[in-house]
Amino acid sequence: HVSAASATENQGQASNAPLLSIEEVRAANKELIESIQSGLGGNEQQFAAFKYVSARFRNGDIGARKYYSHISKLGLSHLVPRLARLCPDQDKGRKL
Repeated sequence: HVSAASATENQGQASNAPLLSIEEVRAANKELIESIQSGLGGNEQQFAAFKYVSARFRNGDIGARKYYSHISKLGLSHLVPRLARLCPDQDKGRKL
């Protein structure tokens, strides 16, 4: 999940992907969350597990490989490119 402040901070950094406006980031995050919930079939327990492992990745408690493994086990590996692009930490996004 990308905050508006993170989006603004990231605009000054070089990236291969085009930069998104704050509104575009919010819309992309909303669409991503809907895709995740849909991919999990509305299973709230699995969505909570996804949010937990995502927070651990964001905080640096787990690396990109372990995060990817968790995402794959949830059947969401097809969403990794979107997760990487919207990651507030561009270095972590690239590693993902």
